[in-house]
Amino acid sequence: MKKFDLPLWTDTLFVFTVVSILFLVLFRFSMSFITAILCSILTGLSACILFYFLYKKYRTKKYYSKAEKEQMEKLAFHLAITTQEENTAILMQALIQKANEEQKALPILEKDGILYDEKHYICNFLFEKITADILSPYIRGETNKIIFIALDFTAEAKKLADSFHLTLYDLPKIYKFLKKYNTIPTNFVEPPHTKKKFFQNIQLRFSKKSAKGYLFSGSFLLLFSLITIFPLYYIIFGSILLLIAVFIRFFGKSEE
Repeated sequence: MKKFDLPLWTDTLFVFTVVSILFLVLFRFSMSFITAILCSILTGLSACILFYFLYKKYRTKKYYSKAEKEQMEKLAFHLAITTQEENTAILMQALIQKANEEQKALPILEKDGILYDEKHYICNFLFEKITADILSPYIRGETNKIIFIALDFTAEAKKLADSFHLTLYDLPKIYKFLKKYNTIPTNFVEPPHTKKKFFQNIQLRFSKKSAKGYLFSGSFLLLFSLITIFPLYYIIFGSILLLIAVFIRFFGKSEE
């Protein structure tokens, strides 16, 4: 059964609320109040449907927590900075456990990788994406028996591998594989600490939970503009608060 993506649905509901309230205030100047409500609801539904499908494609197929994403980043740097022998040893540990689990012959260390279950596991971890030129030497044999493991691949490399039935493992796949067999290194080689970027500083100062307060305040001002004599100031400041709520919702610090 597919896992229910609660964060995606709550973000979609958030978008619906913001868009509906904002357009209710704008529509009421050009149509009756009942018509404005109906139009604002339809606009909100259209916005949240569009947001849902676009944001769903943008997100990774499997939802990773913040801690998992940080661990994946550390693993990527560790694999790229350490030697081929050390990386092969990590993969060998996982394959040994896989062999014991599946009750098959133990993996065999080869010159350029590992042989297990009639498949050749080859790892090449670089900071840059693996190109088609790097993959080309491996398409001259039985490519359906090769599993090439790297952090990421260029679009051309993926097309080449797909044409010759060469299996590729990128960072999410190798992370999932190593995590399953508990062979992710415990002591990462980490990069030196660098100055935090703008959005990272924003995340340190604003929690996603605080978006609720801005949403409530902005919505209250916008709704109050429907009954006041001078609605312009309420609309301006209410809209600003809603924009702040949206910004914090999607760029603020996650409570994980």
